[in-house]
Amino acid sequence: SRDWSSDVCSSDLAVAIGDPFRERGASLHLWGSSTTACSWCAVSTDPASGEGTAFLRAPSDWSVTLPAQVNRTYLEIFVLEGSVEVDGLAYGRHFYGFYPPGHAPKMLASKSGVTAYVNFGADLGLKPLH
Repeated sequence: SRDWSSDVCSSDLAVAIGDPFRERGASLHLWGSSTTACSWCAVSTDPASGEGTAFLRAPSDWSVTLPAQVNRTYLEIFVLEGSVEVDGLAYGRHFYGFYPPGHAPKMLASKSGVTAYVNFGADLGLKPLH
């Protein structure tokens, strides 16, 4: 028999949420050391703590050395489309990573582009482009 506990129905997630970038809107941001903007679609953000959820869409050949403040909070990443490299290790669609405070990755990158669902416990230091 199949072990369904690891299947979390991730293939249905994009259908269930639609296209948040189109429906909710997104804005371009720079993050950490990156000179290439990514699209950031905030779903919710606590104004006091900065904790929240968002969708990240980064173009191909994007990379970022994460700012130190990311290491002071938790970070969760779920790849919906494309692929991501986390500290040099490549992961594809449906990858899920949880990084508790003090264990955040130092670098994220994508050669092919990535769309990911991101949860975070505080401000991640993204800077909006105006």
